[in-house]
Amino acid sequence: METLFLPFQVFQMIPALAVLPALAMAALLFMGDHAKPHRPTRLVVSCVVLWVAYAIWEYRVQVWAETQTAPIRVDLLLIAPLLIIMTTCSFVAIFRWRQRSG
Repeated sequence: METLFLPFQVFQMIPALAVLPALAMAALLFMGDHAKPHRPTRLVVSCVVLWVAYAIWEYRVQVWAETQTAPIRVDLLLIAPLLIIMTTCSFVAIFRWRQRSG
């Protein structure tokens, strides 16, 4: 369970880094041939929006945590699995789409 939250420790220290997975997915989706059928745009765009929203959320929580003595991050119990599942599904959809039509 501890390894599940390991990447999120980096994002807690530097919230702006949470935009990197969003940029990677957007780059993989929009690079290449746009004429390929059945591009997984909705899934990937929703995942990109989730990552950007998480970056903003993490920044706001970081500002809030500076006012607290011992902040407990229960929000990550919901956010981390959701982001991991959405990201995995998005990358799988992108790679399947590229293999199918390429």
